[in-house]
Amino acid sequence: MKKITDDDWEKVFGLKKEEREQEEYQEFVRHIRELTIDGFPKDKNKNISPKKIKIPKKSILNIDDQLDLHGLTREESAIHLKEFFINAKGERLKIVLIITGKGKHSEKGAALKPFVEKWLKTEGNKFVKSFGTAPKAHGGEGAFVVFLR
Repeated sequence: MKKITDDDWEKVFGLKKEEREQEEYQEFVRHIRELTIDGFPKDKNKNISPKKIKIPKKSILNIDDQLDLHGLTREESAIHLKEFFINAKGERLKIVLIITGKGKHSEKGAALKPFVEKWLKTEGNKFVKSFGTAPKAHGGEGAFVVFLR
C-alpha cells in the first residue's frame, strides 16, 4: 500500500500537515476528556464495544502497567490478557500497554496484533473503554494503548 505524502494530502484534502496533526490531537484530547467523565451507567458499560481511537504519534502517555506478548501463541495470549486485565481492574489502573510486536519475524506476518485487537473488542469489552495503536514512544505499530473502564 502506497503512503500518501504530505503534499498529496494537502492537495486532496486541503489540510497542511501541521493542521492535520492539530486536528488529530484535538480529537484525541476530546476522547480523553470523555473517558475521564464517568457519566455512563455501570451496567450499560459492560455491553458497549470498546472504541478504537487514533492516538497521535508524538504522544507521551503515563502508562500504569504493560503486558508483553512476544513469542506467545494466541491461546497463551488470551490467558495472559484475561489475567492481566483482571489484575489491572483490581488495581484500578487507567492506561495500560499491550505489546504484540509487529510480526516481522513471523513467516506469515503479524498473528498476535489482529488477534489482540479482536480480543479487546470482544472478550475484553468488560475491561476496555477504548484502545489505539501506541504512539512511537510506546512501541508504535507493535503495541496497543488501552484505556480501562
